[in-house]
Amino acid sequence: MQATGCVWLFVLCFVSFVVTTNVSHHVERLEHVLRANQADGEACLVCEVGLAIIEENVGQNVEFWEDFLLRMCDLLPTIAERSACKVAVSAFGVDVIIHLLETYNPDYICGPDLLNICQQCTIDFVQPKTKQERIALELRSRIIANLLLPLSSGSREVPPDMLPAEDVDGDYFSPVNNLRRTAKWRGRDCDDTSAEIHAGYKDVEDGSLDNNCNGIFGVNSKTGNAYEEDYCEGSVAFSSRRSIVMFGDSAAAGFRIPVEWLNLQNLTTIPETAIQELDFPHMSWSTGYEHIGNDSVYLYMREKNLCNHIDFQNLAKNGAVMEDLAEYQVDSMTPSAYPLLAFIAYIGNDVCDGSLEDMTTPEEFYNEAITGLDKLNAVAAPGSKVALSGLVDGRILWDTLHANIHPLGMTYEDFYNVLTCTGANPCWTWLNSDEAVRNATSARAKELSEELKKIVNDETLTSTWPNLDLVYIPFPVEAILNWMTAKGENPALLIEPVDGFHPSQYAHRLIAKVVWELIGTKYPDFFGQINPHNPLIASTFPNPPPY
Repeated sequence: MQATGCVWLFVLCFVSFVVTTNVSHHVERLEHVLRANQADGEACLVCEVGLAIIEENVGQNVEFWEDFLLRMCDLLPTIAERSACKVAVSAFGVDVIIHLLETYNPDYICGPDLLNICQQCTIDFVQPKTKQERIALELRSRIIANLLLPLSSGSREVPPDMLPAEDVDGDYFSPVNNLRRTAKWRGRDCDDTSAEIHAGYKDVEDGSLDNNCNGIFGVNSKTGNAYEEDYCEGSVAFSSRRSIVMFGDSAAAGFRIPVEWLNLQNLTTIPETAIQELDFPHMSWSTGYEHIGNDSVYLYMREKNLCNHIDFQNLAKNGAVMEDLAEYQVDSMTPSAYPLLAFIAYIGNDVCDGSLEDMTTPEEFYNEAITGLDKLNAVAAPGSKVALSGLVDGRILWDTLHANIHPLGMTYEDFYNVLTCTGANPCWTWLNSDEAVRNATSARAKELSEELKKIVNDETLTSTWPNLDLVYIPFPVEAILNWMTAKGENPALLIEPVDGFHPSQYAHRLIAKVVWELIGTKYPDFFGQINPHNPLIASTFPNPPPY
């Protein structure tokens, strides 16, 4: 998604230039640049969202938007490109862009009559709209479609951007949290000059360094031992010492398109959110620590044992499938000196291809999972706990939402059709009106889940992974639905309203609760015992390192 910001800025500057020069010549050059940057799939977003934001808001504060454009320039990959971009913004400015928008609306500028970047897909709104309202809502629907394009691209190459954008010592942990794949994804690095200081690293015996960044270090004057030894390494305390690791897809990464963006509010968050791939791992059910109450597995484990502070890695990736566990996700994990509490949750993409024939087969899924577990066992500390999650029954999406009204004013059925038309439907096999296809998709998802059960129940196979203790857990959508029914709550609350596909923030909290209760009841050794030294840790170290 970082490339989106780069091309977006280029389009704004370029369009300003087009106003006073030969249009056809420069349109041809623009299309060439977009294709050279492989941005065809995102070009509509890049063009229309930038022009729409400026058109509808620039009159309020020109200086704000000039500053916004300059900040977007900073997303460009090289110093030369960043400098050229800033020169272009300074030379043309927002005033020139406004002049262009006085003649043409963003829909026309980016459409087939001028730049020919955006597809034209028919949208039927529930309530009659004025021409202006209709153009604005159609624009926003295409913006959402383009934001979802990376999820439906089908690319299976190892992503080059799985590692932190800032990581001086190369330990895959970062001291900042506002750049790509930094501390929102993995616990903050408290010393980026040493690869022997990061979450999950074992403290030196004399207690002089906080190697694992949990804030517990120094020597206990009462015992002469390092605090880490006294508070974190006894048999009871160590029983719940875990490094939390998440392997999975966009649902595990906390993908979300903020609904306020549709009303062009809170737009200052766009650059950083784009850098983070529209993911909110710090608000996810597994590794969340912010805006999620106390409801994430990481926070539960931290409450159980304060020695676990900041020890998490979310390695999920938008569009990932089971094959990617071995392809790149295990490789992107920093090994820990402590037992892992790992979740492997690829809950839908293996069945979300463009057709039933393209889905991952049970045999492929089984072999890919085994290959990934082979790799994980090779780098995991002894005693690591691994929960394999089954796939979701995605029929809940259509069954719950299709007749509901999307924030854009159309039904979700029409919205899903727009996504299909623009090639951005993240899961056509579930998000379509053909019940037979939806049922077949859920049947395949169930078959893939059965393969995970087969792996867990095969003692001969699991004995080849001595460092891993495996369990299978169903993805808890059924349990959550039953709970919501009993409470009289609307199941639509479980689904992100803008994309109509991902778990909502509310759902993430409920998933954490159900997963915690399920595993804690059936497999209590997965979590271990409460650290009896927690009160002493809290009083001795009242200010733990920040996230």
